[in-house]
Amino acid sequence: MAEQLDGELLLQGPLVLGAELLEAGAVLIAGGLVRWSGPRAQLPDGARAGREVNLSPGEGTLLPGLVDLHVHGAAGADAADASAAALETLCRAHAAHGTTALCPTVLTGAPERMLAALAQIRRAAEGADQLGGARILGAHLEGPFFNPARAGAQPPEHLRRPDPALLEELLAAGGAALRIVSLAPELPGALALVERLVERGVIAALGHTDATYAQARAAIDAGCTLATHTFNAMRPLGHREPGVVGAVLDDDRVTAEVIADGVHVSAPVLRLLWRLKGPGRLCLVTDCTAALEAGPGQARLGDRPVRVQDGAVRLPDGRLAGSCLTLERAVDNLQRLAGAGLPGASLAASAVPARLLGLPPPLSAGSPADLVLLPPARDGEARSPGQHPRPLAVLVGGAVVAGRLQTTS
Repeated sequence: MAEQLDGELLLQGPLVLGAELLEAGAVLIAGGLVRWSGPRAQLPDGARAGREVNLSPGEGTLLPGLVDLHVHGAAGADAADASAAALETLCRAHAAHGTTALCPTVLTGAPERMLAALAQIRRAAEGADQLGGARILGAHLEGPFFNPARAGAQPPEHLRRPDPALLEELLAAGGAALRIVSLAPELPGALALVERLVERGVIAALGHTDATYAQARAAIDAGCTLATHTFNAMRPLGHREPGVVGAVLDDDRVTAEVIADGVHVSAPVLRLLWRLKGPGRLCLVTDCTAALEAGPGQARLGDRPVRVQDGAVRLPDGRLAGSCLTLERAVDNLQRLAGAGLPGASLAASAVPARLLGLPPPLSAGSPADLVLLPPARDGEARSPGQHPRPLAVLVGGAVVAGRLQTTS
């Protein structure tokens, strides 16, 4: 149950704001929105709240709430289940790990199932279903217009050639809540779908694709602005034929998703990606499945059972099938594996996805009061992949949805 903090609240202490780490920052919250944020020394006269949180450097750091554009499920629930209960489970589970807003991601399935899932996400995004935890920003539709040669864990029996009529059905079901559609642009007729998505204000993403460099550039020219889990389920980079990866790395019009779990992309490649696309064109995502914190027999991707082994989620045949990553771990991994500082890693999980969706900059005046209080880092600490302490507190719209805050009147 979310703890709504009545009246105005002033948070003071170490604060990541944009590309800076303010050792003495401040955020003033009222009515679930940010009234002001910046260096504490510049706090406007009279901007004192009825309740305050005062943090020393040893008590943690405040970050903008984390935004996940690609997340399938958690705790046995999958966005493709097309139920309010599944979406609530997903939102609550990820909120506990610092995700304050997300796009439930529907993998390829039978058209009727995808349509039902989109309609359910639309209800939640429009507020018809009162869910707890992270805020639902809209849907990410991963498929069904993918190249079978790069299907990955997508069920091959449900892959479809680009079909304008089916796209119109999907657009109608999702309405304004359909925010992202991933597709393979080299398939016959795909560029017309890209143009239609752009016309409707939907982000067209390059995904599960065997596109050449030229084909990918044509799709970018047509309006594709996002790459779905870069490097995974796409033609690899070649020194003579750069392929879709080369086009993504070569073009600043494209933002690159990355699953920074240390499994989907190796540390050296993650460092290269950070150098080429960070901090403004790299977007951390989880691609998390129902396997995260799942009970016995509940680990799955859609209807397909998966297993978790050494931190990776795999199909029975050993292929990767999403992840059990959380976004606060991805932020930590980008620092640990790629050498990104905390502000840069925070941007990749907050401001970059917000910009893609046309949302105001996180913690700007008038934006939702979504914040994460991270525990203090220990100097010289070398964390193993399993050592990622949870946030001390998570606020969504000014309400504490996970952890707790110690306030003073």
